[in-house]
Amino acid sequence: MFEHRKQRNAVIISFIFNGALFGAWASRIPAFVEQFAITSQQLSMLLLCLAAGAITSFPVAGKITDSIGAARLCIITFIGYTIVFMTLGLGNNLYALYFLVFLFGGFHGAMDVAMNTWAAQVESASDKTLMPFFHAMFSLGAGFGAASGAIASWSHTAINLHFILFAASFLLLLIPLNNAVSSASTSKDISSDKPAFKLPRGNLFIVALVAFCCALSEGAMADWTAIFMNQELGSSHGEAAAAYSFFAIAMFLTRLSGQYLIEQLGKITVVRASAVSSMIGLFFILLTDHIYLGYLGFSLIGIGCSIVMPLAFSKAADSTLKNKGSAIASVAIFAYGGMLLGPVMIGFLATMFSLKIAFLLFILLFMLMFSGAKSLR
Repeated sequence: MFEHRKQRNAVIISFIFNGALFGAWASRIPAFVEQFAITSQQLSMLLLCLAAGAITSFPVAGKITDSIGAARLCIITFIGYTIVFMTLGLGNNLYALYFLVFLFGGFHGAMDVAMNTWAAQVESASDKTLMPFFHAMFSLGAGFGAASGAIASWSHTAINLHFILFAASFLLLLIPLNNAVSSASTSKDISSDKPAFKLPRGNLFIVALVAFCCALSEGAMADWTAIFMNQELGSSHGEAAAAYSFFAIAMFLTRLSGQYLIEQLGKITVVRASAVSSMIGLFFILLTDHIYLGYLGFSLIGIGCSIVMPLAFSKAADSTLKNKGSAIASVAIFAYGGMLLGPVMIGFLATMFSLKIAFLLFILLFMLMFSGAKSLR
């Protein structure tokens, strides 16, 4: 029991930490735009570098996880993620920032693979459904990160100082992580002689598509919420940074109650209600110019995006008796690929048309989530 609790706490730390750095980065994007005089097209390229780094890391991280174990890779990526995050504010030109953001995306993606694999191992050793809770911890961390960005913006703290101090505050968490690694499972979930990525088939492809739509929306909100608030609703940098905090906290609270909602309403109803909540939130932010209604809209979208991803991972694990790791990996690549490509797609659409027009893409995504709900039952 004690060993299981130690492993569970280490996974919780990993999710909180990963979300915190990503939330801090997302909340300070307007400050980067201002500091480097970044155009919409250049911002799209910057976010493409983030996506490219993460997607490139997925198959590599999968192979390394099979070789040394998810827990050990969590330690390695924790350190690399921290170092790169601290350097993001130190770039003196846009091309240096492109490179650093590529590395940031790479470590973020690699840690995502490692911590989700570790979470699956901990969940399989338990008689409880823990994945929604672990993802709630990511949302909690993202909320902390966004809150730190709002405080830094309001206090006019430089990006480099904010990022260095914020990342350094997590370094002591390496101690419990390291203590948990020695006894963590190092069993291989995916045979090393199989390809790192296999396209999902049948119902699992629909599951992956639903996860892709949800994750694309979540990823786009992470990087464009603050920009939307600043440019479309005329908010200050501090108010804009707070908007993503509302989004992330709404996701966190909903994920905490996810298991109860699923037991009471069923998976199909929960997924459909999630799509409807997201659609209502989208209407709020597109049809109003009031900052506080914008906060409400992003909160409703956070609620809508909260439970679908954990359900998709659980369904992937339940879809086969063998090669569960391969099934989870195939859905994860769709999901996290969507999360990191979403900001890029919104950026290019915003360049071609406008940011409000670009946000209309979410209508299609939320409709696909609603129609694909049965695949997750």
